Amino acid sequence: MSAPNGYIIYEGPSLLDGSPIVVIATISSVNQKTGDMVQVTILRSDVPPLEAKKTGADSAICGDCFFKSNGCYVKVWQAPTAIYKAYKKGKYPKLKESQLPKLAGLKNIRFGAYGDPSAYPAHLSKLLAENCNYTGYSHQWETVDTFSPELFMASCESLEQAERAWKKGFRTYRVLKDRGELNPEKEILCPESIEGGAKVRNCDSCLLCSGTKLKGKSVAIVGIGNTASDEARAYRKKLKKEAGLLQIAV
Repeated sequence: MSAPNGYIIYEGPSLLDGSPIVVIATISSVNQKTGDMVQVTILRSDVPPLEAKKTGADSAICGDCFFKSNGCYVKVWQAPTAIYKAYKKGKYPKLKESQLPKLAGLKNIRFGAYGDPSAYPAHLSKLLAENCNYTGYSHQWETVDTFSPELFMASCESLEQAERAWKKGFRTYRVLKDRGELNPEKEILCPESIEGGAKVRNCDSCLLCSGTKLKGKSVAIVGIGNTASDEARAYRKKLKKEAGLLQIAV
């Protein structure tokens, strides 16, 4: 029998609204942007992801995140739905807390492939990250006491938000309408993004988004869809045309 491709690391109430959730770490990934990292996904345990998104039940895993209805990058009908179906079929065994530090093996971890890692107890993320590198983001850094700045970037959509986070000593990950919004004293453009020069292959080879574990600048990225200005979309299209990458969505 082949080894499972994922494990349950938490089943219980959401720390955001008390609804039942499940946290699953899948071991292999074909995500081109992140690379082959362990992906930590947070789901409603009782509602399929698409239904949760349509009804607002996803507040249990996403809280009041601005991007839920404003250009979220997650295609809920893909990986989250496949993981939910596998979970309901009993494909994922549950790990003991003592097993979590060894889960990633030689791989790095991406916290919050879908959902906000502040939705479950913070000590579980700390155990998972004990022996590996990681990336992670939380939009709940102003609303909950489970936010772990040493693990997660404070997700922001405005300079005002970012400035509040910087005053608290947090590093931020900010979505920009266009490059002109960047604060070069505090932020750099995501090195994987085409606007940032595509200097690294993927998140797995970068790892700048590791909370305050790193002492560097915060990270910003030009958004996609309606989270980018017309100028930004035109500039991205120009860069991708020059690089022969126009098949990638802008």
